[in-house]
Amino acid sequence: MRRRDGTAGPIKRSLNRIAISDPVGWVFARCSGGYLRYRGCVLEVPVSRVSLRVVAAIALGRHEAAEARLAFRWLTTSANVVELGAGCGAVSAVVARRKRGNSYRHLVVEPSAELLPVINGNIIRNNSLAKPFVVHGFVCTSTSRSIEVDNSPCVKAAKVWTPAATEQLGARRFDGFGLEVLLGSAGIDSFELVMDVEGGEAALLLETPTILRNCTRLVAELHTLFWEGKRYSPDELVGALEGPCGFEIVERQGDVVAGIRKEQLNPG
Repeated sequence: MRRRDGTAGPIKRSLNRIAISDPVGWVFARCSGGYLRYRGCVLEVPVSRVSLRVVAAIALGRHEAAEARLAFRWLTTSANVVELGAGCGAVSAVVARRKRGNSYRHLVVEPSAELLPVINGNIIRNNSLAKPFVVHGFVCTSTSRSIEVDNSPCVKAAKVWTPAATEQLGARRFDGFGLEVLLGSAGIDSFELVMDVEGGEAALLLETPTILRNCTRLVAELHTLFWEGKRYSPDELVGALEGPCGFEIVERQGDVVAGIRKEQLNPG
């Protein structure tokens, strides 16, 4: 049973642990031919690049469920999108479906190089008018300061994936890897943000919140993290979003939040 705050109760969590498992994923992978339905989308989920547990979660509609729900509910149908941390592109596909019939730019930054072509394909498959710009690496601040994400130093140079450069991932290189550099290279001014970077959100929300000044809406999964020697909980990060970052949180499901820039809610 789902609680009022959007989190699963203990019984449902136990059932999820049983259902979202390698054996269940193997069955779905064998029966699906590498393509699964997910929240109205069609996803490619090659088991050579996507874990069996993720395959099971996608097939059962439980993979990044809160993030997908809020993205489809709160993002607009035509604005450009910046997505930080995309995995295999399940939420990317939901965003593309939300904007189906409209041309938009979709900048994705993902640290797992083997998933870049999968993400690119899942976006195009669900919105043929989308213009994906899929980048390998991490986003830091505008000054490209290194951060720690999963105990790995932040990548300061990025390579952009293109269909003609699947193996080398070397079509283009950035000297610095600040968000503003990537926005300029992708031809994006104002944008909507989808973010799930496992603690890497500290650089954007805490150090340089003004870097999001052109972000009109966001959907973000927040994590407990340490920044400059201090521990921050998801509740404290919500405070940063509503304070220096200038967003109004319009819905929250567990640690996933949807926000709209306050000037949009209260023009003038």
